[in-house]
Amino acid sequence: MVEHTFGGKYDTQFKTTEQIRSFLQAFHDMFNKRGIDSKHLHPLLYLILFLKEDVEQQGIANERFNTLLDYARFIVDLIINCSSHIQQMDKRQDYQRVYDESTNEFFFAKSELVETMSHEDLLEFVPKEDQADDVVKYLRVKLLDNELYVPRDLVINIGSTRMLKGIDGQKIPQIDLPMRFRSDILSHTLGAMLGEHKANNTIFYQELSKETIDPSELKKIYNQYKKRATSNTNALTQVGILVGDYVKDNAIYKTKIDIAGFLFEYFALFKAFKFRKPITIPEDYSRLTQFYIEKGITKETVRMMMKDVGEI
Repeated sequence: MVEHTFGGKYDTQFKTTEQIRSFLQAFHDMFNKRGIDSKHLHPLLYLILFLKEDVEQQGIANERFNTLLDYARFIVDLIINCSSHIQQMDKRQDYQRVYDESTNEFFFAKSELVETMSHEDLLEFVPKEDQADDVVKYLRVKLLDNELYVPRDLVINIGSTRMLKGIDGQKIPQIDLPMRFRSDILSHTLGAMLGEHKANNTIFYQELSKETIDPSELKKIYNQYKKRATSNTNALTQVGILVGDYVKDNAIYKTKIDIAGFLFEYFALFKAFKFRKPITIPEDYSRLTQFYIEKGITKETVRMMMKDVGEI
């Protein structure tokens, strides 16, 4: 029996005649279910032969993807926590928002201070150390065309597993960075992260570039991408472009969501999705689409993957 180079993992496909029957039956069933003319069967079988993986290039792409995802998570977490802090302070009855016209920024002060001090004195007021929460101020950090108000109690410091000592010889839990330097670190860090997203023209960057930032939309985008379970997206998108062009040129499918749905089933039947960790794949080809769905790979996974290369 001749072993084919498609229908499963490379060089391990179709070890038995039953596997061949299972694959062909599932492939024909997909055509019948979708109402696709059988004349397209052989061309679509042929196109999977272009599924070739460049391990080095894929490794670079995966590293870039994971880095951008880490940056996105940091930025989303920061935006959500900053926004949440301000909302909570606005709801508190014991604090009032105070606006500083000279710097065009706001802060919060205890209501009793607002009611007893002049506005000018309140702007200059520095509470004693044991009453530091009388005034709640923020670090203003640039975020593209927007600005983040970062609570000053989000401390950036230098920690260690060993004992640290301060200038007076006393034990200290960490070395706190000067307030101004914290702002600079955040600004440069966010700038570098956003620069990477801009260079890759990510959907995340496009959302951040809007006039108004919507934290819920940023979280939605992050959650869509963090679910990517495949590690061979380069190879898949290359074949996806060929198959997508074929079904469009032959008027099989026109809409993006329909093409993504077909590509998902197509890749599933060829066991083309490569998981990040070793996993046992069912031998019964009729079970494959449900198997991948249960593992978190769906037509939405394919749609997002193809959208990254501008095809869907």
